[in-house]
Amino acid sequence: MPDLEVVLLLCAAALLAGWVDAVVGGGGLIQIPALLLLLPSATPAQVLATNKLSSVFGTAVAARMYLREVRPDMRTALPMAGSAALGSAAGAACASLLTEALFRPLVLVLLILVGTYTFRRPALGDVQDLRFTGGRTSLPLLVPRSPSGSTTAYSALGPAHSWSLPS
Repeated sequence: MPDLEVVLLLCAAALLAGWVDAVVGGGGLIQIPALLLLLPSATPAQVLATNKLSSVFGTAVAARMYLREVRPDMRTALPMAGSAALGSAAGAACASLLTEALFRPLVLVLLILVGTYTFRRPALGDVQDLRFTGGRTSLPLLVPRSPSGSTTAYSALGPAHSWSLPS
């Protein structure tokens, strides 16, 4: 059981991470290092699980507000939520395979890369290009490259978009 001082510091980090997450996103970039520093005996899976558990509450409140204010098309939102759940489960399974000797330096390198990228692109996200027009949508399925080098996204209604990928 951690000392009271450690618990209070973790609560402060979680509060700051929640605020950052609500304002600009990326609160995990604050909370994960705090968990790694203040709980040195925790495994990578425990650190990630603790981070996700606390972020679930903020995400749940944000999702409720979004549902109430925006009213998204559920035919699109539900499959996307299912895909996110599958991806989360796969990520958790992969994280449980990481050793602590690999995880801690990997987190440090990723934090430096994300911080550098964010610092060099301060206008990232200033302009939103919303593509939803309110019409019927379906999830695209990417088909591998054809011999001609083009890739097509298919929806339930047929080919939706075709483009050439660089070689």
